Amino acid sequence: MSESKVNIYDHNAVKQILDDHVVKILTDSGYKEDTSLSNVKIVLGLISCGVAALSHYYPVPFPNNQLVLLVCVISYSICSLILQYIASYKEKDIFYFTHARDRYSNDAIQAASSLAKYDEFYTLSFARKGKGTRKVDQKQSYAKYFYSDGVFANEVFEKDVKTLLSDYQKNKKKEQ
Repeated sequence: MSESKVNIYDHNAVKQILDDHVVKILTDSGYKEDTSLSNVKIVLGLISCGVAALSHYYPVPFPNNQLVLLVCVISYSICSLILQYIASYKEKDIFYFTHARDRYSNDAIQAASSLAKYDEFYTLSFARKGKGTRKVDQKQSYAKYFYSDGVFANEVFEKDVKTLLSDYQKNKKKEQ
């Protein structure tokens, strides 16, 4: 990535740059993004939009289309609840899901991060996708990764992320 400069007092921009660089490092390390959960969310969103359009443009006038409207409202609500469940309980702070690097290994990663408002500590964690307890995390002040003028110190951050990834992979070997 090219040189990144950010307002270091904007926590959202700082977190976005750090997360984007984690994705780049994981991709360069041979991990491919798993988009299956995103695809499910897109399909649910399309179904919701279709149901909403049907409820508005159904050719039968109102008093006679109450059953259709009821089905549309219930379907829309169910899709919305499923999307909320995915966001709240499946994704949480996870910003990147990967496939295993090859079909014989079980090294798919869920990369999660957190940077609370008014907090200087950026927490990055790698966990096993699916069942299991393998998880490694690292908590560092994000000031370590930026120069005083807001330019991102890519080399320092990349070294820390690769160390964390190495710890995750070592932890995997201990489980086997």
